[in-house]
Amino acid sequence: MALPAKYVTLRGLDKVTARVFDLDAEVGKTFRFGNLEIEIHACDKTPEVEIPECKAYLEIWENKANETPKRYFSSWMFSSSPSISAMDHPVYDIWISGCKFSKDKKNLKTDSDNVDEIDHISKESTLLTTDE
Repeated sequence: MALPAKYVTLRGLDKVTARVFDLDAEVGKTFRFGNLEIEIHACDKTPEVEIPECKAYLEIWENKANETPKRYFSSWMFSSSPSISAMDHPVYDIWISGCKFSKDKKNLKTDSDNVDEIDHISKESTLLTTDE
């Protein structure tokens, strides 16, 4: 039985610049990676006595200026098998590295952070609204 975690560890790759970013983000929040907005709905981790597995339910939108946001991914991602449910985007790759129960202040993205292309935005943001 998986245990719900409060934080997810993600890795992002910008295929154009070959830059890789590792970051921790809080479940229930939305943050920006390049022109992608990643909303984290859940992150579950198996207990240490079971086979190691972390899974996160993510919604990933591309939000370009003057365009309607486009959803690229809405499903569970699995740390042990990222290819099972991979995001198909021409510029970016995002995958889950793990789930955490407490903050890792070194990589946690907050409102005051401004790290290259990674920006934190609040869950209350209206940027992700759609007519679906």
